[in-house]
Amino acid sequence: MQEQTPVVGDLVTVHQAMAELFKMQEAIALRPSDARIIELEKQNEARLREEGEKTKQRSLELQIEIERTKRRQLELEFEREERKKDREEQTKLIASLLQRLEPKKD
Repeated sequence: MQEQTPVVGDLVTVHQAMAELFKMQEAIALRPSDARIIELEKQNEARLREEGEKTKQRSLELQIEIERTKRRQLELEFEREERKKDREEQTKLIASLLQRLEPKKD
């Protein structure tokens, strides 16, 4: 049997390959895991959906409040008009009564 001697070039290549593997392991260990990133993305999506729902809800609440305010303004305007009519009627009645009470000029 012939004894095999390792070729120096092969050993250098193996050492370089091992060094590259160690570097890759370190890089993988330092990089956040994909599972964690996916979990964070899911949390962010859930937060965005929740904020979107809150925004829609607040928008509806504001729309309802706007409608209530408009209705109240119409009610107040109607009440003002009614009071104005009442005052005009009272003025006419008072004028009529005063006219009746005045002594007639002959």
